[in-house]
Amino acid sequence: MSSQPKPLANHNHQASGPSHQPDLSSPDLSSPDLSSPDLSSPDLSSPDLSSPDLSLTAGTTSAENADAADQPWPPPPPRDQTLPRPRPVLSPWQQAIGPLCGLLSAILYTASNIGLRQCVDVNPYVVSAMKATPNLVLLTPWIVMHWAWKQQSSHTHSRPANPAKRATPSARHTRTRLIDFTVAAIFAQFLGNVAFQKALELIGISTVVPITLGTIIVCGAILGVVILKESIGLRKLIAMLTLITAVVVLAIPSQDSMDSQSPAEAKRQLAATDQASIAAEPSPSGLSNDSTVTESASVGSAASSKRAWQIIFGSGWAILSGLTYAYFGVAMRRSLRDGIGSTTLMLISGAVGVGLLWGYSLIQLGLIQISEIHARSWLWMSFAGLCNFIAFITLTASLKRLPLVAVNLINASQVALAATAGVILFSEPITVTLVVGLVLTLTGLMILARRTRASIVVTD
Repeated sequence: MSSQPKPLANHNHQASGPSHQPDLSSPDLSSPDLSSPDLSSPDLSSPDLSSPDLSLTAGTTSAENADAADQPWPPPPPRDQTLPRPRPVLSPWQQAIGPLCGLLSAILYTASNIGLRQCVDVNPYVVSAMKATPNLVLLTPWIVMHWAWKQQSSHTHSRPANPAKRATPSARHTRTRLIDFTVAAIFAQFLGNVAFQKALELIGISTVVPITLGTIIVCGAILGVVILKESIGLRKLIAMLTLITAVVVLAIPSQDSMDSQSPAEAKRQLAATDQASIAAEPSPSGLSNDSTVTESASVGSAASSKRAWQIIFGSGWAILSGLTYAYFGVAMRRSLRDGIGSTTLMLISGAVGVGLLWGYSLIQLGLIQISEIHARSWLWMSFAGLCNFIAFITLTASLKRLPLVAVNLINASQVALAATAGVILFSEPITVTLVVGLVLTLTGLMILARRTRASIVVTD
């Protein structure tokens, strides 16, 4: 009678080890929970269900209960539904830094264009070389000091590897991306800057800036779709069509614009007037003025035709400048997306511009002809390059503190500032096509900056 339960006990607990003493008074000896081969707990009658040994080895609970026993209570919310951290309260001055930096960037870019407009009588390759020089001169010491500080910090404070950190691109991929960006920098420096300067020489700052900016945005969006696989929404498409219309309107010669002079011709005539005063002499008596009137009419017609071609060629140079700047901007966005720093990219761009443009200028003009450039022109060229460099820094600071949409709206003020500078400082004519083109350009920029996240392209 007393030996009957033993075979049953041995059968049910043959995998639990010789030290296990089952409770024969339990009515659940045949339960499938106790027949699990994973029973290794020394005390099955323990009421502590939260014991680590029981929750990990016993099969008495379901998978959901086992998972619930491992999690803290109350359970934390999922990562994608975690509430964002509250932003620190900023003072009014700290809140104003972003808009002020964006507005300062627009003003400095306009000042740089004013300096370039003052040098329309200088060789455009020399002007572009001087514009790129501050990037190399001012960035090189900063990068060297930053690299030395980083090396010293890495040796002093060694940090363990973070597995959650984004994987660093391979050296081959980084080298390929740097080569692509160098090619884009060559196009931007050798074609973009030089074409922009040639356009200033022919049609002036009031027309060049909106044409170039509109071309940058339109072509940048198209290249973003082709190269970066970005998308174009309906709002961006409407803005692009508006900007294309503005570029076409500004590029068409009007009667008012054909009656004016090109900036280079106006500056040469002003210089000649300053050197010698022109005295008006009355026409000799007894001679007919009919031949004089006819000759003046033919000269005026030839001048109008020449001016029309100057406007067309100047608009073409501005469009070419916008195309190269757009390609440069897409290459920069792709390099930044792959983890290359913006300072490194600007240093490469400056080095390419200084080496390429100065080398070509020396070959084309020679050292003697370059040394004959007036000191006033050297000052304006240096001023343009310095303003362009500081404008890039302030634009970067604004992008760190403001949404991209707000910076786009502030950046649109360059068009109005350039038109105002052209009319007030350089007496550029206010034509119907100029007014219509400026209105269309500002409208397209407002549409673009309202909801979309189109990136701002920093020109060199």
